[in-house]
Amino acid sequence: MYARRPLRVAELAELLSVREGDRGLNEDMMHEKDILELCRGFIVVERKNRTLQLTHQTAQIFLQRHHLNDIGPKRIDIATTCLRYLQFDEFEKWEERDFDDWEENYKALSYIASHWGDHVKEAEDSDYVRRAVLTFLASESKRNLMLKITHMRAGSWTILHIIAENGWETICGLVLDAQQAGTAKRYIPAVSA
Repeated sequence: MYARRPLRVAELAELLSVREGDRGLNEDMMHEKDILELCRGFIVVERKNRTLQLTHQTAQIFLQRHHLNDIGPKRIDIATTCLRYLQFDEFEKWEERDFDDWEENYKALSYIASHWGDHVKEAEDSDYVRRAVLTFLASESKRNLMLKITHMRAGSWTILHIIAENGWETICGLVLDAQQAGTAKRYIPAVSA
């Protein structure tokens, strides 16, 4: 309901396994049958591309009616899950490995690289999300992996390019104010990189 496109079962399993402090993927991910059992009656797996679909439009209406008031925390959870995933240690040295292996080994990486900015924009008012974004952006290597997946231009965008591309007004203001005050390194070590 909050994803930018239908998720594949393997992507959802990875995303559900991400926890605060994780340095990589958990081995104890949920299996497809467990996900389907927990969501029985609400979702089915589309056979051709293995994406999860709501069983019927009434399921979406029910979820929207009963969970509309608590959407803010869900958006923060989704944004922080994306940011925790992007912070995995493996992504620091991605240039040393065969790039084609990444999507095979990290099923949710393509979704996260393509949509993390949208999820962050919806939760940009959260201090935790802002700090996590700045921590992620401080890693040139991790930034470049995300850029390679989405734009195929690793190394050609600055931190401010990424902030502007995603429309993060609050984060942009924070970084620019810190730059002007000469305290940018406190927020992000490589603000001009």
